[in-house]
Amino acid sequence: MDTAFTGLFERVREKCRRDGWYGGKLDQRYARPDHPQRYSFAYPPASEEQLRATETALGFLLLPVLSALYTEVANDGFGPGGGIQGTLGGYSSRSDEPARTIVDDYHWHC
Repeated sequence: MDTAFTGLFERVREKCRRDGWYGGKLDQRYARPDHPQRYSFAYPPASEEQLRATETALGFLLLPVLSALYTEVANDGFGPGGGIQGTLGGYSSRSDEPARTIVDDYHWHC
């Protein structure tokens, strides 16, 4: 664990808890009150292998804060709107979600 970002990530977790920004397509109006996505991130943290594959596909290294966010908080789908795009094998690996990763977004914009 990279302790340089511990305080920042705790604030991210708190903001997500407060605003229900845990990712995925949980419809708050219809999901049962004890649904686990109401209280935790929809996608687990990224593995080192996922980070390396993503960096290889991008052709450059991710910023240290982004790498740490992926490996210590969650691999995509949390935050406002569509949330943060994740690494290869994260959010996009689910068949019921659109195939969008940080790699897809980078190549689409460039």
